[in-house]
Amino acid sequence: MGLPQIWQGEGYPGTSPVVVRGSSDVIQIGELRLDMGRKNVFVKGEEIKLTYGEYAILEYLCLNRGRYVSKEELREKVFYYHSDSNSLEVLISRIRKKLGSRDIIKSVKGLGYMVE
Repeated sequence: MGLPQIWQGEGYPGTSPVVVRGSSDVIQIGELRLDMGRKNVFVKGEEIKLTYGEYAILEYLCLNRGRYVSKEELREKVFYYHSDSNSLEVLISRIRKKLGSRDIIKSVKGLGYMVE
């Protein structure tokens, strides 16, 4: 299977972002800060380097803050493909490791992933 295509449009259909408006759109959730204009991620003021795919997943979860997002929804909305592989789980694991916390992205078996 080739590399998945990642959605590259403005915002995500059917979502309302939790953002601070300024020169760029910023999502601030506790110690996590996403600059959506520059595609930067910061934790405790320190920039965290994510791949484009990792960033896209984290941004989508933050834009859907407070609700569980299923694996299927993430595959459809972020990658536009269906797969039974564990690539999504691997990316979530990498994001958690890079952010230095498993608490930022919560998961519940059968429901999906959530950022609170």
